[in-house]
Amino acid sequence: AQLSNVNANHHGAEVLVVHTFQIALSAGAFGRERFCYFPATSANSAFARLKPEEKWSVGEVPRSVELDVPCCRLSDVLAATPSFCMDRRPIFLKVDVEGAEVEVLRGLSSENWARVQALSVEVQGKKSLEEAKSICADAGITDE
Repeated sequence: AQLSNVNANHHGAEVLVVHTFQIALSAGAFGRERFCYFPATSANSAFARLKPEEKWSVGEVPRSVELDVPCCRLSDVLAATPSFCMDRRPIFLKVDVEGAEVEVLRGLSSENWARVQALSVEVQGKKSLEEAKSICADAGITDE
């Protein structure tokens, strides 16, 4: 977060506020889910049901650990962030969560969608792309 703020200040932008949480995001309310964690390549970790190990060729799958993790909706996390609740400015939302992007988008309330000024979503597969576009269109965001 500090490097992002230095970069933002250098370019005359406002300070970037970054929050991190040790919780998985889903479309549903608070719960628990199995999570496949790859210590050597953590960016490839994902919900176990999404079978993240299938991204590698046979014999090349790195060591993984399956964990039981808490999960909740993105709007629940935002509601627990005092600075987000007090600051009513528009937001830029970036979602790249290894196959669960549609679930994260579904977990955003209409009140929070109203604040989304810009959006970047990495989806995997045509079906997920169409679902993400539909959710965004329903929220008034187009793919321009």
